[in-house]
Amino acid sequence: MTEKTDTKATFTLRANKETKAIYPYEFVYSVTYTLTDNKLETAYKVENHSEEMMPFSVGGHPGFNVPMNGEGTYEDYTITINPQKNVEFFEIGPAPFRKGGKKPFAAMKNGALPMSHEVFREGLIIIDEADIETVTLTSSKGKHGVSVHMTDFPYLCLWTKEQ
Repeated sequence: MTEKTDTKATFTLRANKETKAIYPYEFVYSVTYTLTDNKLETAYKVENHSEEMMPFSVGGHPGFNVPMNGEGTYEDYTITINPQKNVEFFEIGPAPFRKGGKKPFAAMKNGALPMSHEVFREGLIIIDEADIETVTLTSSKGKHGVSVHMTDFPYLCLWTKEQ
């Protein structure tokens, strides 16, 4: 932890002997979590201190317990993307690997996906849509929900605990 206040924590990884054994670049990678009112903001920062181009990718992996606070059942929840649109997803097989092909995500209509275990039968869903700004998980039978605001991420991966 490189920074800590009552509302913020920053974790930093710097290139070292161990990282260079598998990733030969000089870098500084930081993740900062900031609490503001009822929001948690996650910010990623990658600094390339090498002379050459440094390939990298960054992604978050938040998980949410459904049903929230015991309100309703799993099937009472809906995932909604904004802007609301029909999207494509990558074919999976074997999980968690992509086959390479894409197909329309018929279970999601106009940006809304009713939750069901059948939808996640193949393990995970990787949506190929760089324009998604917000993903929201809500239930009409509960008062709690979660919204994730995302920019600069071309893919959205949805998954659930295996049955």
